[in-house]
Amino acid sequence: MNHDKVWRWARLSKFIVGWASHLYYWIYPGVMVAVMGILCGYLVGTCGQFHERFQPGTAFMMAVRPCFSFLIAYIAHRGVNGSTAVNIAINVIQIAALGAVCRAGSRLSLEPPAGSVGYQFDSTSGDAYNYQFATTKSPKRANTETIVRDADGKPKPLLDASGKPTPFLVAYPKRTTRVTS
Repeated sequence: MNHDKVWRWARLSKFIVGWASHLYYWIYPGVMVAVMGILCGYLVGTCGQFHERFQPGTAFMMAVRPCFSFLIAYIAHRGVNGSTAVNIAINVIQIAALGAVCRAGSRLSLEPPAGSVGYQFDSTSGDAYNYQFATTKSPKRANTETIVRDADGKPKPLLDASGKPTPFLVAYPKRTTRVTS
C-alpha cells in the first residue's frame, strides 16, 4: 500500500466511520423504542377488537416506551456482564420468538374471505377505492384498457345495471394440489 496516496485520507475516513458509528449506536435505540411503542399501540388496538373497540392513544404509546427501554437495557446489561450461558439464552429466546411469530403468521392467514368487499389501489391518485374502475379500450394500443377519470383525476366507478358502483370484490386464484408419484 502506498502511504503517500492513501495516508492523507486515513484521518478523514476514521473520523467519518467514528461519527457514523456513534450516530448509529445513539439513534438506533431511540428509533427502536419509538417503533416498539407504536407497534404495541397498534397490536393493542387490533387485539382490542375481539373484546370491545379500544384504540390506545399517544399517552399509552408514550408509557410503553420507557418500559420497553428499561427491559432492553436490562437484557443488554445481563448479556454484557453475564456469562456465555446468558448470551446463548438470549439468542435462543430471540430465534424461538422469531420462529413462533413466523409460524403464527403463516397459520393465521389474515386474508379477508373471498367475495368480500376490498379496496382497489389507484397508482395515479395514490388512493384506494372500494369499487371497480370504469375502463375504456385504448385506441393507441391493442388489448389495453385505460381507467376513465373525472376532471379531478379520480377514477370513475364501473356502474351496474341499476346505476350503482360495482363493488371491488376480493378474489384469490384457485389453489391446486400437486400430486407427486
